[in-house]
Amino acid sequence: MSYQTKDRKKARAKSAKAQKLRQRKLGEDREIKITAHLDRPTTPLNIRFQSKGYSPKKKLSICHVIDTLSMGGAQVMLAELTSGLKKSYPEHVSNFLICLEPQHYRHRVLFHSYGLRVIHWSKNDFEGFLKNSTFDIVIQHRTASAYCLKSIIPDRMKYILVNHTYSELNKMNRFGKCDFYVSVCQYLDRKTPWASHIHPSRRAVILNGVEKANRKSTETILKGTLRSGRCHRLVPDKFRMDSLKWMENVVQKELPGHHHYLIGNSSKAQEYCSKTSSCHYLGEISHQAAKIGVISQLDVYFYETFAPEGASMAILESLSCGIPVICRDFGGNSELVIHGMNGFIEKDRKGFLKRLKELSDPNVLREFKKRTSEDYWDRLHISNATARYMQLFEQV
Repeated sequence: MSYQTKDRKKARAKSAKAQKLRQRKLGEDREIKITAHLDRPTTPLNIRFQSKGYSPKKKLSICHVIDTLSMGGAQVMLAELTSGLKKSYPEHVSNFLICLEPQHYRHRVLFHSYGLRVIHWSKNDFEGFLKNSTFDIVIQHRTASAYCLKSIIPDRMKYILVNHTYSELNKMNRFGKCDFYVSVCQYLDRKTPWASHIHPSRRAVILNGVEKANRKSTETILKGTLRSGRCHRLVPDKFRMDSLKWMENVVQKELPGHHHYLIGNSSKAQEYCSKTSSCHYLGEISHQAAKIGVISQLDVYFYETFAPEGASMAILESLSCGIPVICRDFGGNSELVIHGMNGFIEKDRKGFLKRLKELSDPNVLREFKKRTSEDYWDRLHISNATARYMQLFEQV
């Protein structure tokens, strides 16, 4: 066989393959359009959400589900959302909280501090419970280890997935049969590899918010002319030991009255802080009001992270206390921190040090705290999020 004949055969095969791909693509597009036309709800993305003063038109019963209560942003936001819905719309929404993992009983302190009760059930028990219940909506709060629950949710109930995490985004393809999808910030929505059959009208972004918690009286009185601190899980993406050494050896020398406070669980950090004069380890604080009581005494929230994430609850808790945040431009941080208004977004520790020096001026710090509180009440209070969720629930 000549080379020309082989080339022609290869060209025809390539052309046939390309044609099949085009036909398949057209078929997929046609299927998407038909599915969207028949099945999609009224397009919530076109709703002009009312942030405040929204009056619900329906009474709804909602079941919130999460796979683990281990401490993290998803768990805190679940507590904030259910508590916020209860306070804002007591006559229009009832919440039921389920955890599908029997362990982590110690972490129920977080939910107890919000006045919430969580039921621990196995997947089988949960399936039987749903069959005999009258919920309007089941909301699954996705963590990195979550799995799809569509197979056990009755058809009469709507199934909404709220994605809180950047971790394991590739596993979002497990959740292809939800009625609706919520991302807690624009960054997560942009980065999610959405399946082709999930029409954009089945997705919305609702930015996280928090309640300004009442402070619990605490014996922990923070000292220092400039007090920085942080409160989050001390995992590699969010914390490195050398940051404490930097605080002690660089920041404290540049700002002699500076003290740094760490809330979290790390034996190495605890050991290091016990040997320093300006770094203080406070351990894990699960009770929300007690935690806020410590954060409220800070001057600056130091949030040096090393990987993308969603809308950080740690940042939100600080902003709710009127404490400006210094952070890096990872994930949804720039959707919460507006550079120069309620904090600073910097590239490295050189920039962090510059801003710490800037905020060591009492007049500058006072103005920043004022603007931070004003912005929190305007954009990031939980009532903004709950109003959007209620409108979304009614549309779904």
